[in-house]
Parts: sequence; structure tokens; C-alpha cells
Amino acid sequence: RVEMARDVLTEVVGKRALIPVGIGQEGVSFELDGRLYKVFDQGDEDLPASATIAQLGCRYVGSQGGVPVLVRDMYCGTHYKGGKTLAMIALLREWMNMSLYHRNVTPQNIINGVDGVL
Repeated sequence: RVEMARDVLTEVVGKRALIPVGIGQEGVSFELDGRLYKVFDQGDEDLPASATIAQLGCRYVGSQGGVPVLVRDMYCGTHYKGGKTLAMIALLREWMNMSLYHRNVTPQNIINGVDGVL
């Protein structure tokens, strides 16, 4: 799965990522040149529209063989460990207002950024 996703990413962006930073239910993510690329290798029927993800600073950069690739800034930090209840509620409300949903909100899927923002 990782090799197939790496091959798709190489075809789409013209560079080869070495190490995946995440493997999830819908795709494999790689860090490359300070950006995060997600290869949606498990189907794309539920992916948000380009206009929606643009509000989050993301964009689709192409696809290879019907497999879409998304890019966004790479966020550095630690996994969420609690203690920011109001920030978490604000984040969830923001997603709801944008008609976004997340099927597996877990501490491993939320980054407490080095700037303190979730």
C-alpha cells in the first residue's frame, strides 16, 4: 500500500517521498519539501469539494489512475492530550459550519501545534 501511494505521489508531483508520516483509513500521507501530501488510495467518493478544502488551506494537486492527491502545509507539534476544551469545541464547530466531518477524531489525528493552535 505504501509503495503504491509513493508511486502515485511521484507521478503527480515529480519527486519521490521517502517515509510516510501517516497511514489511515482513506490514504497514506507523506512529508515532502515541508508540505504534507495525502494519497487517497482507499476510494474518493466521500472527499470534500475543492472549494471546501481550500478554506482549510488545502488543495488537490492531481491524480494518477483515479487516485487523488491532496497537499497542505505540514503542521509540526504533538498529539492532542487534552486540556484545550474550548479550542476543541471551536475546531469542531468550524468543521460543522464548513459541512466537514471526521469519522475518527482521536488524539492521534489532532496536532497541538508548536504555536499552540489545534
